[in-house]
Amino acid sequence: MEFDLTQRQQNILLAIVLDYIASAEPVGSRTISKKYELSLSPATIRNEMAELEEHGLLTQLHSSSGRIPSDMGYRTFVYYLMEKPALSDNEKDTIKSIQHNTSKLELILEQSARVLSALSNTVAIIQFPETNKDFVKHFQLLPISDSSFVIVIVSNTGKVSDFLVKLEHPVEENFFNYLTNYFNEELLGISFSQLHRKLNELITGNIRHDNVLKNIYNTIKDNLNLEKSKICVSGTSKLIKEPEFTENEKAHSLLNFFEHNENSKELSEILLNSGQVMGEKEEPLILIGREIKISQLQNCSLIMGSYRIGNEVSGSIGLLGPTRMQYGKSVATLEEMIKNLSYLLTKL
Repeated sequence: MEFDLTQRQQNILLAIVLDYIASAEPVGSRTISKKYELSLSPATIRNEMAELEEHGLLTQLHSSSGRIPSDMGYRTFVYYLMEKPALSDNEKDTIKSIQHNTSKLELILEQSARVLSALSNTVAIIQFPETNKDFVKHFQLLPISDSSFVIVIVSNTGKVSDFLVKLEHPVEENFFNYLTNYFNEELLGISFSQLHRKLNELITGNIRHDNVLKNIYNTIKDNLNLEKSKICVSGTSKLIKEPEFTENEKAHSLLNFFEHNENSKELSEILLNSGQVMGEKEEPLILIGREIKISQLQNCSLIMGSYRIGNEVSGSIGLLGPTRMQYGKSVATLEEMIKNLSYLLTKL
């Protein structure tokens, strides 16, 4: 991204972005002149603001109002002008207070999302670990009746998946124990990405238990594919309370977005794709406004990073707020949470 602003223009753009983030009100030249020690007259500031608007970095909602940053203005701020503050000891302690004595993946992700949202005052989104990086640690069939049972699969990351299976014909209870032992012998240590292939091998030619095994195979195949899009979300009410979304129509649109599973899948897909783009990079990725490519979120920004289990990048974690969000503080908070979450999940 080309950056050819004069020092004066940089100072004015920085002042406008910081003021608008804090106030949610368009910023005028007099405000800049009074609040920021730039040693410039309102008239000079007005001229420079007009230049910044021509560059596409500022926009004006009404001819009589001050300016606000455009998406490009925020992008310039993030690339060149943003400062990342250090978190306080209290904020770090809050992140570290997330339970260390639990082996439940979902509980760790839910607590992490709640704390992250509270500290950043944004929506926190955490993608469940990618199943293709998990392997089977435990496999069990729990009978409910002689014609129905629950498949329970526990991964090395502590993720528990359970699926209900109903059979056309009843079977004896000891049959479930037999299959549990059989599958544990064959499937322990198998990666989730290889699970479908391995199950298919086990059921091929097994005429005696053909229908039961096919039910197990199809149930696991269908449901594990659905879990790829699973995300944990906390703090949607914080976004709706922001001044940008106080209009009923905008608030209703946002609420609808988060209430529909299809939209969660769309958001999960962005996290997944961004995780692949980020790869091994340590710095969070920031999408601003229309870069998110979801119509309901085009007044928002999304800051994303990747957490690890051991040395492997295993999932994405993000903060969603208005384009007017506290970028520097949000990045610092996200980075601290990534360190803590990676530590907790590696210990599972």
